[in-house]
Amino acid sequence: CDIIKVKETAFTDDVVEFMALQLQKLPATTQNILKLAACIGNQFDLHTLAIVSEQSEMETSTALWKALQEGFILPQSEVYKFYLGIEEQIKGAEVSQVVNYKFLHDRVQQAAYSLIPEAEKQKTHLQIGQLLLQGLSQQEQQERIFDLVNQLNLGLGAIAEDDSLSSIAIDEQKKQLACLNLQAGQKAKLSAAYQASQSYCTTGIDLLPATAWQTDYELTYSLHRDCSEAAYLCGNFDRAEVLYGEALSHAQTPLDKAVIYRVQMTKYQLQGRNAEAIAMQRQSLQLLDWELPKEQELIQKSLDEEIAIVNRFLEQQTVESILNLPKMSDASIAEMLRILQILFYAAWLDGQPTLGLLVLAKMTTLSLHYGNSDMSPFSYAGYALIANAILKDLGTGYQFGEMAVQLCEQFDNADVRGMTNFIFAADVHSWSHPIREANTYYDNAYKYGMEAGNWLTVGFMMMQSGSDRLTYGKNLDELYAIAQAHADFLRHIKSLENLDALIVGVIQPIRNLLGLTKTPFSFDDESFSEAEFLQKYGNTPYHLAWLYSVKIRHAYLFDNKAAYPDLIPQLSIIENTISSHAKVPSSVFYVALMHLSLAEIASDEQERQFHWQALIPLEERLNNWATACPENILHKCLLIQAEKARLKGQKAEALDFYEQAIAQAKHQGYGYEEALANELAAKFYLNWGKEKVAAGYMQEAYYCYVKWGAKAKTDNLEKRYPQLLKSILHQQKFSFNPLETIANITRSSSSLSTQTSTTSSTSISDALDFTSILKAAQSISSSIELDELLTSLTQIILENSGAKKSVLILPQENTWQVKAITLLNQNNSQSQIQTILEPQLLDTCQDIPRKIINYVKNTQETIVIDNCQTDIPGVIGEYMLEHQPKSILCTPIINQGHLAGILYLENQLTTGVFTNERLQVINLLSSQAAISLENARLYQQSQQALQDLQQAQLQIVQSEKMSALGNLVAGVAHEMNNPLGFIAASLKQAKPTLADIVEHLKLYQESLPNPSDEIEEHAEEIDLDYSLEDLPKMIDSMVMACDRLKNISTSLRTFSREDRDYKVPFKIHEGIDSTILILKHRLKANEQRPAIEVNTNYGNLPQVECFPGQLNQVFMNILANAIDALDESNSGLSFEEIKANPNKITVKTFVKDNHVKISIADNGKGMSESVKQKIFDHLFTTKGVGNGTGLGLAIAKQIVESTHGGKLSVHSVLGEGTEFAIEIPM
Repeated sequence: CDIIKVKETAFTDDVVEFMALQLQKLPATTQNILKLAACIGNQFDLHTLAIVSEQSEMETSTALWKALQEGFILPQSEVYKFYLGIEEQIKGAEVSQVVNYKFLHDRVQQAAYSLIPEAEKQKTHLQIGQLLLQGLSQQEQQERIFDLVNQLNLGLGAIAEDDSLSSIAIDEQKKQLACLNLQAGQKAKLSAAYQASQSYCTTGIDLLPATAWQTDYELTYSLHRDCSEAAYLCGNFDRAEVLYGEALSHAQTPLDKAVIYRVQMTKYQLQGRNAEAIAMQRQSLQLLDWELPKEQELIQKSLDEEIAIVNRFLEQQTVESILNLPKMSDASIAEMLRILQILFYAAWLDGQPTLGLLVLAKMTTLSLHYGNSDMSPFSYAGYALIANAILKDLGTGYQFGEMAVQLCEQFDNADVRGMTNFIFAADVHSWSHPIREANTYYDNAYKYGMEAGNWLTVGFMMMQSGSDRLTYGKNLDELYAIAQAHADFLRHIKSLENLDALIVGVIQPIRNLLGLTKTPFSFDDESFSEAEFLQKYGNTPYHLAWLYSVKIRHAYLFDNKAAYPDLIPQLSIIENTISSHAKVPSSVFYVALMHLSLAEIASDEQERQFHWQALIPLEERLNNWATACPENILHKCLLIQAEKARLKGQKAEALDFYEQAIAQAKHQGYGYEEALANELAAKFYLNWGKEKVAAGYMQEAYYCYVKWGAKAKTDNLEKRYPQLLKSILHQQKFSFNPLETIANITRSSSSLSTQTSTTSSTSISDALDFTSILKAAQSISSSIELDELLTSLTQIILENSGAKKSVLILPQENTWQVKAITLLNQNNSQSQIQTILEPQLLDTCQDIPRKIINYVKNTQETIVIDNCQTDIPGVIGEYMLEHQPKSILCTPIINQGHLAGILYLENQLTTGVFTNERLQVINLLSSQAAISLENARLYQQSQQALQDLQQAQLQIVQSEKMSALGNLVAGVAHEMNNPLGFIAASLKQAKPTLADIVEHLKLYQESLPNPSDEIEEHAEEIDLDYSLEDLPKMIDSMVMACDRLKNISTSLRTFSREDRDYKVPFKIHEGIDSTILILKHRLKANEQRPAIEVNTNYGNLPQVECFPGQLNQVFMNILANAIDALDESNSGLSFEEIKANPNKITVKTFVKDNHVKISIADNGKGMSESVKQKIFDHLFTTKGVGNGTGLGLAIAKQIVESTHGGKLSVHSVLGEGTEFAIEIPM
């Protein structure tokens, strides 16, 4: 006999009869009260029971006392005692509190209900309902409308059977009940209880007389309207259609007809009947005196006119001022807004985006003219879409969108809140803010859409949020689970068009990347066919845009060049149909990369130029978007720059841009585009012949794709570049599929347990839910950063083993180290789990039993010890004797036959924790841990290799730039020196000659004091006296100019001098002076500011053994950055303001502690602490797009510290300028 099942079995019908006999032994007053209570429900309150029993609460409570004593009913608080006159037993209770009871069991309630004769039940319910109606206030009636109406509906048959009522009285009662059913239906709809809403409204309609449309129009109309809406929300479309027809045929006003059209249109749209919805909306708008244009030309003209109206408004008012507009009072305009909102969605899905934009613009102008209504937030969010997509005014677009979300707070309309948050998330937010931050607004759209029962909003949110998450690279496994759940919901509500968009735009692309489609180049699988999709939606631009946006991305990811020519033209469909979606910049990006790829393999120059020309407008659009939102777009622009530089053979520029693209994509969380940037960089280095460098980048790409979950892509890389992935592929030969491993280990462990254990027949699936094991193993396998893995591993094993202490010991070169200790406090709360990641040598660690761990290390056997009792000699040491743990387990972690680590678990409170079943789980998780630890080690090695590559890259950049600069400067100096030498030599000869001529002329003047008139006139004409006086000065000036040019040439040669393989003596001051001279053109005054003052305070420096060319580059980078900082600090200041507080750069040099120290300081605005912390980081820059590479100071630091053994530091206070200090050992 299964005792558990016996205990859990509910009372049988025989028991109900038995309980009824027991209840009949109670006093009659108690029986009558219990009958009424049973009609109310399993739970009831004293106040309601008193009303329906027509007694006071004290009398009712007294009547219940015997039932309480016998245990048939149970009080829910101590307040009931007050009504028994024993107040001293009440502590803190108040009379105003509600006294609640419940029946001991449902069967007891049934027994009490069975005491009512069948013929009396309807009458009893009717009486209860009528008494509640009389006894409850208006507010209480609204609060308890369901209880009230349910009683009256159950007693409905008794109304007609009441002989005391006239036919008029009966009709009045039915009308009253119909009104109450309408109220209950409306309240149920607000609570998203659509089935209940439909039931209440249907009952209300059934209560109406045949002449109701003529005698009770408002009630009849409202019941049909609300019932039809509830019916379609339940998926009962046929019933809804019948109700629409009846309501339309009897509607008395254009506004009432328009409302029914709107409800019917919503149903059509949910069914995907968008063309029919649009046709019906034209009729409803005609009823409200607005003719919707049909021809495309008229639609565009109307759109331009509506935009012009908004622009005129903005010339006089700000966007923020819209929040203060008066409330709309015209009911017809308010209804028009509701109709237009539905029309927008229908037009969009029907492939008529211009019509959709006209609708949004019209909604905006109506709100601006008539005032704000509850629909106005959606209107303004829609205009934000227009500002972004049509006017390209992202600033105004965001202002409208943000204002629309704020305006929602003025109206209690969950439906509009949901729609507004959706539009803001999908069409506005991501053009100026990180795309993943839109999830907050998507969540709001879902929350309010569900609350309002707006399946359209919920459906759109599910499609679009999934698409956005795929666009920014959310983990594919997680996103697949979410998308599948969303698909199930859309099937449930029969939103098939939205479902198809979700499938083609999210689910099939994920399946493709997971390797679940037939080929990487197709989305086809056993349940989806691209050909069938195109046959169904070939004339629907909206769905085509969803398809082609992902096909373009996947074609490039899988290098399917054969598909590029067919896919590139489809970009116009995407841009024209879903112009405000995040899919647009993503598609533009991949099409731009396609053009570059096709330009590389073009068969002739004409074809090559075609692709280069096609790239120009695409790149221009991306650059504009990157300016507005670098978080989403900048890495794309940088990667295109890298590919352009690669094709042009500009290696130094290409590697700069690749690194910037990788860093920016990683920083912004675009994992798969970080992978793509690494992949393209790897190809670049591979073609350059640098296979080792290429391997580092390709392995990084591989790991990024793995983290994303794109198995098809990693398989593709393995097939195409096995030589670059040798270390990974070698490791995989000894690895196994985590899911297969878990299943196999589970099966073998269960089998082993059955054979070896006589104390337990429990399999691993009984000891721990298989799903929990799977999730735990997946969690361990998903960690790749070592510290993250150590924390995850020790915590997961702690949670799944019963231990309160989990310790991981790993080999480190020739020693063993305790890497992680995870502890659980006494209350077993997960929130109190603490992990310590402070490596300690095993030989000196006091937190573990070292003898036991050394035993496991030497024997590679698992030890389980309870109560410090074991037959193994010599393992009970000081730790065990001092701490007396009740249960310990120590097990080796084996990978490919080698000891990869040791796991130590401990429970100080409980004996026998580590059972055979739990040991199986620990072994299973340890097996996964061994693989993950090896992967983490390899990942750490790849990260170190990447850092080494970055250092090598800095050296390449440095040498490339210095070589190019040296060649340029040397050529300039050479070209200057030849003519300069000739001029200087000629001036040297001309100066004494001219002096002789001047002297000779003066002698003539003295000898001929009275020259002829002709000579005297000529002398005056040429101003002979001035020329004789000024000519020697002109010659001197020319000599000085030649000297200056000679100094510049010398400075250029000094700056660009080619370094040798060894350090040479160098005068630091010459290098600084030459750099300042080269930068003199940037220091001069211009229209915006006076000249920048450079003050030098040189100490007495000896010559320094160094690489002069490299140090000059350091001086150049720091001085150029100082000029940039000063120019930036001048922003917003007038010429006179800057002149009053002039820009200054101060250079000081001195000797201290056997080091030459150089200080270069500016009086700009300084830098924040966060910027200061990253200023020397590789690729970090504070400058705008295209203005800084983020390499200058990183290279400078490497030159000073790595090459010269010195130190480069920065001191800066925000608002007080910046100082860079260079120290070079003597």
